[in-house]
Amino acid sequence: MNGQFILKAKEDFDSIHKASSRIVISSARMNLMISDLLEYARVQLGGHLHLKRHVVDMERICQAVVDEARAAHPKQEFVLKSSGELIGSFDEARLQQVFLNVLSNAARYSEPGQPVEIAVESQADAIAVKIHNVGPVILKESLQSIFEPLVRLAEKSELSDSSSHSVGLGLYIAREITEAHGGIIEAASSEHAGTTFTVLLPKRHHEEDKPAAPTT
Repeated sequence: MNGQFILKAKEDFDSIHKASSRIVISSARMNLMISDLLEYARVQLGGHLHLKRHVVDMERICQAVVDEARAAHPKQEFVLKSSGELIGSFDEARLQQVFLNVLSNAARYSEPGQPVEIAVESQADAIAVKIHNVGPVILKESLQSIFEPLVRLAEKSELSDSSSHSVGLGLYIAREITEAHGGIIEAASSEHAGTTFTVLLPKRHHEEDKPAAPTT
């Protein structure tokens, strides 16, 4: 509909800009949902997540994700902070999917006016990415199930609108990709501290530590 409107519009640049923005936002949401569905189908059919690792800066990965999240959630403020040595061996595209899924989840549940914060921290042999938002508390029993497929918490907007942009696969896919990297993902939520998702990823792949085969 927005595309048809733009084709018919003449010099109403403000309306064209608004329609173009809606196309960008809708495309980003559809892309995320389709990516999740494809990954889910692959895992359910017995496939494995084949990673394409290369040496990359985790801050660069997170900055790209924040830029994409801002396009999908233009009314939400995102704050990115980083510290330490953030170079590691990762599948950049798949980690972008992990963080975008978690960021989108945080944006949906954030209180108006509260930023979503992304902290990227270097540890001894790992990198921790913490995504924090202030919003409704996730109950303890729900924390045990939110990483399972097709589990979705009710959004505030759904009280008056039955539509949703989530199919309940985002956090499940995030867990699968994180574990394929040899990492862990967990969540903590309280009324005082808000909700924080932590993704902990080893900087080096265990295969890299094996000695090279002798040459003949």
